[in-house]
Amino acid sequence: MVKAKYIDLIGKMICNIIDLRRNAILNAAFKEFAERGFDEASTNVIAKESGISKGLMFHYVNSKKDL
Repeated sequence: MVKAKYIDLIGKMICNIIDLRRNAILNAAFKEFAERGFDEASTNVIAKESGISKGLMFHYVNSKKDL
């Protein structure tokens, strides 16, 4: 029973981390697109502003267009 509680808690924590990262990516993308426009926006800048690697960012989104 206790083990199930910990598994549930860990699952909720992981979901929260995923939500926080996704929100960070979207906020950084919004800012970058607003400042530079879509064509000039840099996924490197978006990843850096999100506080994650570019590879991890593309785990959350498939392409710049998806942002």
